[in-house]
Parts: sequence; structure tokens; C-alpha cells
Amino acid sequence: MRIIDLLRKSSVKKIMGIISYYYGNKEYDKFEELIDKLINFNLKYTKESEYVIYVEVSNKYSEYFKDEIKKYDFQQYFDVSAIKNGEKEIYSISSSDYNSFLQCEVDVNTLNTLSYEAIIAHCLYEITSYGFEDFVKADEIVQI
Repeated sequence: MRIIDLLRKSSVKKIMGIISYYYGNKEYDKFEELIDKLINFNLKYTKESEYVIYVEVSNKYSEYFKDEIKKYDFQQYFDVSAIKNGEKEIYSISSSDYNSFLQCEVDVNTLNTLSYEAIIAHCLYEITSYGFEDFVKADEIVQI
């Protein structure tokens, strides 16, 4: 199932609740506006994505995120990444354009572990880590 399919089957209120709970309300209006934009997004092209997005839920987190997690006193850490079909390299979705992002498939284990709303919430937080602009000039998802 693609991100666009999950988004269109999800409750915006539930997505916003998850974003607020885990990431705060600082950008609440921007996330709400982005969700509306993406639900109604007119895909510029459609093709089968070569990327599969997954969200790993962990109780362990790297030292890099230690202060951020302490700030909110969370017991869980969510790692959102992508893999290219048939490869082992891990890719970041943070600079992908919305058209490509919406067409990415979601990993089956992720679909079985998290609600549609949780997947979308954590993906949106990741994809907006550099801002809310659409990176239309980005060629593809960035390898990390």
C-alpha cells in the first residue's frame, strides 16, 4: 500500500493527535495545512515506486536523539527510512519531493505494527525535518 492510500484512509484528527503527542504543537497549523494539501495532491506522474518506507519503533535510541527524547519523556523512538527495492542501503525521505513520497510503498511489517495514522504522522515529521517546502527539484530519496 502506498503512502497516498494510507493518507486518504486516515483520520486527520488522529494524525494530528499523534503529531502533537510525540512532536509538540509548535507547527500544528503547518502540519494540518500540509495534510490537507497532500490528501488533495494531484500526482504529477504515477509509477511504481522503487522505494519502500518503513518505520521502526524502538525503546533504544542513539545518543544523537537523547536530549530530544528526554525533553518529551518518551519511551519510544521512531526511525523512518526507506530502502530501494532489492538493495540493502538505507535512504532518508527527508528531502524527497511530495509526489515521490506519496507514491512510496509502505513496508508490510510497518503496516502490521502501526496504525495508518501513526505511519503518516511519523513520516510527515520526517519529511518536514528540513521544512515544509516541496523539494520538487530533488531527483530522488537521499541515501544515508
